[in-house]
Amino acid sequence: MSTDRAASVVAAIAAKLADPAAVAALASRADNGPVVRGRRQPPWSSLSLSCGNPAIALLFAELAVAEPKYRQPTHSYLSAGLIDPQWATDAGLFGGMGSLAFAAHAASLAYGGYSRLLGQFDDQIAAGVGDWARRAQSRVEAGGPIQTWTYDVISGFSGIGRYLLSRYEETGDPVTFAALTELIEALVAVAMTDVRVGGHLVPAWWVSHDRHRQLDGGAEHLNFGLAHGIAGPLALLSISWLHDVRVPRQDEAIDRIVALLDRWQTVDTAGPYWPHTLSLADFRSGSAVPRSRDVWCYGAAGIARARSLAAAAAESPRWREWADRALTAALRTSVGRVTDYGLCHGWAGLLRVATVMGFPETECRPLVDLICDAYEEKLTFGLPPVAGVDRPGFLEGAAGVGLALQGFVSGGAAPSGWDAALLLT
Repeated sequence: MSTDRAASVVAAIAAKLADPAAVAALASRADNGPVVRGRRQPPWSSLSLSCGNPAIALLFAELAVAEPKYRQPTHSYLSAGLIDPQWATDAGLFGGMGSLAFAAHAASLAYGGYSRLLGQFDDQIAAGVGDWARRAQSRVEAGGPIQTWTYDVISGFSGIGRYLLSRYEETGDPVTFAALTELIEALVAVAMTDVRVGGHLVPAWWVSHDRHRQLDGGAEHLNFGLAHGIAGPLALLSISWLHDVRVPRQDEAIDRIVALLDRWQTVDTAGPYWPHTLSLADFRSGSAVPRSRDVWCYGAAGIARARSLAAAAAESPRWREWADRALTAALRTSVGRVTDYGLCHGWAGLLRVATVMGFPETECRPLVDLICDAYEEKLTFGLPPVAGVDRPGFLEGAAGVGLALQGFVSGGAAPSGWDAALLLT
């Protein structure tokens, strides 16, 4: 059975990741990493929710809900992160303090504890959000675009906002609530504004760099993806609305983002899809772009989940129908386009989106089998390297694959709330 097989692979991955020091050494080895500007850069970064101590703590926190033996490795990874000196508070959810705070919160939901540590994190993160939000609003009020990914899931408002919402629900702390609402107000302000760029009216979500954060006059764009684009704010605004955290015009902001998605939606024989990005030339021409890879970070799968959350917030069956159609199309066209197994842009991400959107087991089982078929005990972390790089982490590595499989095993549940980091719930 797929469920038994998936549980076996999860246990095998957990065994490979049980020792924080050994995992860090393997991931950091000199021959493991892409070559960037002539230097090889291993993926491991101690304080990273993508590939670091907090990333792997998420897997063990989720497993510890049912099996207390996993509490120790969870705590070991959190402790390893605590001794790292890189305590940036403005690195978003996936770096610095935010990454460790989210992992500690997941552990606290799984088996309790960490309240004092989390209280310290909450105060410091909340204190940094106000300036961040005010700068974004000031830029837009002055007639300019947002310019950078200050709003995104990985490094910006949407990811940190989801953490603050989780913490407010857990603690009821008024300082956390104030920071959260100020952040949501900033996102609403951006969503409600159009600005002129190059003589053309564009949404204020416009950024002035390419997808690798390189400033280049020819690379500026509007981003649609869930990781770095307008689908991230749409998800946060919708989730907050569903949890009764609401600010003026939030519902209008949700409508405007959905309308923007509707404007640039294309339908092929498989179903709806969206561009990953649009340049100014694309805006001027208004022409459709061919379907590309549809996964969590970019494309129809992540956008489908954001739209389904918006559908729930707006109580719109039509929006939900289109979200389901988009994910169905993403699944049908994934063969040949999706080439790795991770959460970010691989099969595990498709599996988790399908699971949280309530797709039937018959739709999910082929993804589970495909991932399980790829597991090999002889591989460093059990799964094929991504572009030649062995990754143990959450976004692109073994821990994230284990979490997606565990979600299938548990019938979709995620008691530790790990998938909130992806703005899926």
